[in-house]
Amino acid sequence: GGGGRGGGGMQARGMRHGRRKGTLNRPFKKRKRMLRQLVTHLVTHERILTTLTRAKTLKRWADWIVTMGKGGTLTDRRRAQAILYTDEALLKVFSVLAHRYKDRNGGYTRVLRMVKNRRGDNAPMAAIEYIDRPGELRDSNPPAYQLPYSKMIQRAQEKGDEKLVEYYRQMQTDVVAGQQRRLRNRAKHLMKPGERQSSWWEGMRDYPHPLRDLHDELHGKAAPAQPGGEEAQAETP
Repeated sequence: GGGGRGGGGMQARGMRHGRRKGTLNRPFKKRKRMLRQLVTHLVTHERILTTLTRAKTLKRWADWIVTMGKGGTLTDRRRAQAILYTDEALLKVFSVLAHRYKDRNGGYTRVLRMVKNRRGDNAPMAAIEYIDRPGELRDSNPPAYQLPYSKMIQRAQEKGDEKLVEYYRQMQTDVVAGQQRRLRNRAKHLMKPGERQSSWWEGMRDYPHPLRDLHDELHGKAAPAQPGGEEAQAETP
């Protein structure tokens, strides 16, 4: 028999090794609901004020949702739809944010701690915002793109090993070519007739997205005319 109270056995609990995610003093369901509300407001307004702990946890969700928007597949849309509460925020992720951060590979948000704490419980406050937009609190650095094997090539050059440098350069060329090939293949089959994904992209025809732009380029389709483009130029003296 067990030695627990009421005749039951003792409950064994595992240690929380490697679990760095903050619980925010809430159970899982309430914590998830709160983070969904926060990320929806952040996508809508692009800057919100909250506690420092919530802002640090929200930063992962905000970057994650932009990565889904840049992916552009039907699976990414369904995953983002399961997080965001409003259709307005969902449309903004797959149009405005995806187009704005097409040249960035991460780091879409910024967390800045406020000088004054919250009145009442003296909790440290912070502002979290999306970067590369008008009115941001601090100018952001330009996007930096580092090719694969760059550090290995640099170390091989420091050692003076030309054979190793040539080997890593060949590996770099193969990896970049594979990435471009997979991206072009995904864009080529983005809009197949009779699929749900095609109807989704047809409804997004008036909104920019880097993956659909590559799809139109591969299939020889002209980009949609921007409102007031040629007419505005024609009226200009």
